[in-house]
Amino acid sequence: MSAEHRKHHRFPYSSNAVVTYKGERCECVVLNISASGAAFKSAWRPDVGVSVEIRFNGKIPVKGQVARHMDEGFAVTSVWDLKSINNE
Repeated sequence: MSAEHRKHHRFPYSSNAVVTYKGERCECVVLNISASGAAFKSAWRPDVGVSVEIRFNGKIPVKGQVARHMDEGFAVTSVWDLKSINNE
């Protein structure tokens, strides 16, 4: 999907996140984030369509769904409050 077709603008987000699926946890690098999803750099790739739990900077976990795999990792879709993810 090209940037001009995205519903929400994506922002760089230099941080790690812990993504959990069925008890398997992986620390991933967050490539970018928007109001409707995020992209993660990771060799680990949960199956497309599965629900995952994401913990940004040790914050309260949020839910997401794996939308696609990319060369460098995977992307999830979700609806979250970017302020709550970003605030300490």
